[in-house]
Amino acid sequence: MQQWFLYALIAAVFIGIKDLMTKDLTNRYSYIEYIIIANIMVFAFTIVYIFTVKPKLKNPNLFRVIIFNDDYTPMEFVVFILQTLFGFNRDKATQIMLAVHTHGRGVCGIFTKDIAETRCAQINNLAKENEHPLISEIEPIENEE
Repeated sequence: MQQWFLYALIAAVFIGIKDLMTKDLTNRYSYIEYIIIANIMVFAFTIVYIFTVKPKLKNPNLFRVIIFNDDYTPMEFVVFILQTLFGFNRDKATQIMLAVHTHGRGVCGIFTKDIAETRCAQINNLAKENEHPLISEIEPIENEE
């Protein structure tokens, strides 16, 4: 909504209230008119508040899901987990698996806390079900604000 429209609406409400205040309020129709103008004023201020006051939204805290290297989990199983749980294609999953193998750890993805914890638990449970010692954890990402 255009800002000039909001100001025009407020001005019209105030002019209407001024006109009502100068009227003789002895008959009941004047009271009804006064109530209608008061409701319009509340509506106008609500519209102004909605369109001018913007709440400041904070970005959610993000977490990395990290897989750690071990000497026993087959590389193909790590690729399988990356493809199954994270939706990577075979090339990207192999690239992450090699990073885990060479650097000792690799980032599988960045998520909000709930999703990161769920993915981490899924990795650990799938590894345990297949009798592999693969471990994953989450770590927070520092916000740059």
